Amino acid sequence: MAFWFRDVISEGTYLGNHTSAVQRGLNLGVALFIASEALFFLAIFWAFFHSALSPTVELGAQWPPLGIEAINPFELPLLNTVILLSSGVTVTYAHHSLIQGNRSGVIYGLIATIILAIVFTALQGIEYTVSSFTISDSVFGSTFYFGTGFHGLHVIIGTLFLGVGFWRVLAYHSTDNHHLGLESGILYWHIHQTGKLVCVQSSNSGKVLKPIVPSWAEKCINYPAYPSNYWMKGKKLLGSSKGNG
Repeated sequence: MAFWFRDVISEGTYLGNHTSAVQRGLNLGVALFIASEALFFLAIFWAFFHSALSPTVELGAQWPPLGIEAINPFELPLLNTVILLSSGVTVTYAHHSLIQGNRSGVIYGLIATIILAIVFTALQGIEYTVSSFTISDSVFGSTFYFGTGFHGLHVIIGTLFLGVGFWRVLAYHSTDNHHLGLESGILYWHIHQTGKLVCVQSSNSGKVLKPIVPSWAEKCINYPAYPSNYWMKGKKLLGSSKGNG
């Protein structure tokens, strides 16, 4: 990633290779990359909601599974959501300031964005330390840590992306009509803000989601684990008569 940044900066700033055709190609590459990221997180959402909305008998036909206490989505996750959305406001302010030639607005906007991103990452780490479950705790733990962990990793990458853009602004590499690298980083940041709204809030919504449990699953859960004891006592099971075996 560092070598890629180095090559793009050299080609665009010092060699003058970023013609209009090259910029269109880079924009298309960024768009395809973001599309692949969206499909990647769609797979994570699919795995989570597949188990959450229709939990199987193996999960106890309930969500979260028995013995797992989900994090309240209206506490630390909600605070993190507000922080990340606030960073979207500051980075948008920085972008518009750059277009208008307001250098101080760009610098202050990017500084605020990077600080908010670091605070978000720190709070997500705290959230992991206070969680009562691990990645090995059923499908709930797997989808929670897989989704939020990869989102956190992408936030770190986006922070580095914006950090490089901030350095280029300080070095006078970016102008009001030529700032492709910073613009790509800002677009990447906005996309993962949207992913945060779905990924983190849904993964923490174990107490909010109401599972759709089939009637046959409810019957299986309500029946005793050892039906032979009921036969010995002469009781009926599943509507069968006492003499049928």
